[in-house]
Amino acid sequence: MLFDYFAVRLNREKTEGKHVVLNVDFTDTNQKYMLEMANSVLNHSEGKAAKDPSASVSLTRETLNNIMLKQTTLKDAMAKGDVKVSGDQAKLAEVFGALDDFPFWFNIVTP
Repeated sequence: MLFDYFAVRLNREKTEGKHVVLNVDFTDTNQKYMLEMANSVLNHSEGKAAKDPSASVSLTRETLNNIMLKQTTLKDAMAKGDVKVSGDQAKLAEVFGALDDFPFWFNIVTP
């Protein structure tokens, strides 16, 4: 449901011509998702992982909730080791920076 919300918040103008594939692993709930942003649409698939993603993110659902509630930032969570990102961190910024009403994601993700 959360990724459905992200999909409707996607700003099509910011995503034009971009293709990003992310693997998201919620370590506390053992849920895995593959997110793909292509053709100005964000799709997600539960229980799947891309073999060659642009980036992979591992975190707990509680950590994501705290970021969404602005109780912490992604940058701080990464510094504490609560969020681990492998691959091209800038691709993570492309996806979350393209979400309306989520300017805090973009500012803190870019290296």
